[in-house]
Amino acid sequence: MGGEFGEKFLRRFFGHTAETATGINIQTGKGNVNLEEINAKSCIIRTARGDARLKQGYIGTFDTKIIAGDIECESCLPTGNWNLRANRGDIKLSLPANTTARLDLTTRHGDIHSKTPLVRVTRQGPESWHGNRMVGSIGAKSEGAVPEIHVSTLSGDIEIKTQSTTSSYNERSEAEKPSSVLPVTKSADVYDTPLAVLTALSAGKISVDEAERLLRELKP
Repeated sequence: MGGEFGEKFLRRFFGHTAETATGINIQTGKGNVNLEEINAKSCIIRTARGDARLKQGYIGTFDTKIIAGDIECESCLPTGNWNLRANRGDIKLSLPANTTARLDLTTRHGDIHSKTPLVRVTRQGPESWHGNRMVGSIGAKSEGAVPEIHVSTLSGDIEIKTQSTTSSYNERSEAEKPSSVLPVTKSADVYDTPLAVLTALSAGKISVDEAERLLRELKP
């Protein structure tokens, strides 16, 4: 991910994109999308033909649509609402044990497989005619707002399962979270060129937010 974010920063600071440092926005006509060790407040993926595979990390708002291809998400903790759609393809979610979310699963021509107890909706909505729609919840009950995960396919199967292990995201200390990795003065003294900042980001020595701030300070 470091190299990808490094390229994003180069485009951002030379005026070729309006993406934010904490978001992922990928749009492609053809080709697979593979992401690992994700740390994003938002993630948007659009592809006409290709698979999307995501593994480990956390994702806030997640909005994905694929015309022909599969979606597979493993060990990613949802911290915001997710909307996963595939016209022709299967969708598989393997969620960490500490996930808390509401589920709404719909397929017109396919099956729904879930080890989490779900309830079949007999009065189906406009997106679920000629198919199945099931709803339920995962994780501990919460009085406050919880993420909502909407998964839908026109022709394909949906599989949901919960892992036995929890996500490491919630176990991070405050010092490891974005914007607090290194003091401003120390970071500026150590990483005094754009190349040094991007190299440190790729090596995981600083966070994405920290790299964005340092690059902004280095601009003349």
